[in-house]
Amino acid sequence: ALVDYFAAFSADVVDALAADTEFLITFNEPTVFAMLTHCAGIWPPGPKKSTSQGIRCLAPIVGDYARAVWNIQAAHRAVYADAKARGRGSALKIGVAHNVGYNVAEHVWDEAATAVAKALLKFSFIDAIRDTLDFCGLNYYGKE
Repeated sequence: ALVDYFAAFSADVVDALAADTEFLITFNEPTVFAMLTHCAGIWPPGPKKSTSQGIRCLAPIVGDYARAVWNIQAAHRAVYADAKARGRGSALKIGVAHNVGYNVAEHVWDEAATAVAKALLKFSFIDAIRDTLDFCGLNYYGKE
């Protein structure tokens, strides 16, 4: 499966770089990646999605976003466990870079979308992998 391929690739990276590396980020902005690839279709694999497709993508558990995030979490956990088990990660700090945008509704009709964005993008991902984080890098770009 995809998670296994990512874990195998990451094991090679850790073997090659662990001696010269202090921090390893398994994923950069995983929730943004999942949202823009699977729900918006803005990033590969695309194509761009309709509004209704984008909304269906956000369905809990069965939506493309939930499945993508679950796989990213599983891949991060696999990399963390493998690096630590093989001793390669004993000094290596393993984490993710997480986007923490400041989501604000501009109008009353934006409030529902803002609430969904906060629920999906803020801390649910980090909470789910907190037992396999040595650090969490924060990417903050301002008001979104």
